[in-house]
Amino acid sequence: MYKIKYLLHTLFLIVVFSVLSSAQPPDDGGGFPVDQDQIPLDGGVGFLIASGVAIGARKWYKNRQNN
Repeated sequence: MYKIKYLLHTLFLIVVFSVLSSAQPPDDGGGFPVDQDQIPLDGGVGFLIASGVAIGARKWYKNRQNN
């Protein structure tokens, strides 16, 4: 039962975030977009990846010390 619940929550989050992650409307095919309201995603995503790696390394280190 726990695995089914976990799977359903995961699938729900994947669907919701895939719909919400469309940051920009489709381009009209011409050159560089000139709209200044668009937000770059590179800085925040890099920070999230780095923090995830740090948390994982900390958990791995503590688990290794306990065993």
